[in-house]
Amino acid sequence: MKKIIISALMATLLLSACSKDPSKDPYSTESLLWNANDAITRVENDDPSKQTHIEGLRVIAEASLREDMEKYLKIAEHLEKGEIDKAKKLYKELGGK
Repeated sequence: MKKIIISALMATLLLSACSKDPSKDPYSTESLLWNANDAITRVENDDPSKQTHIEGLRVIAEASLREDMEKYLKIAEHLEKGEIDKAKKLYKELGGK
């Protein structure tokens, strides 16, 4: 009986690990690109919350400690200066569409 319970627990752990959605990781490339695109869109549309989204991109990029962190920080810097084309160029270099 003990072996059955342990086997069931192991199977549950393996299934949950294999089915974990990578998009829920705030530091994944997909999440960072989404945040960068969101900030770019808000600056383009002169959204009142644009500064909040720029800061959000900066905080997530810094917390990620990724090798490409500096590029995301540079996107935020360009957006603060209103340099949308430079931000978009970096976004595309990182794999954004």
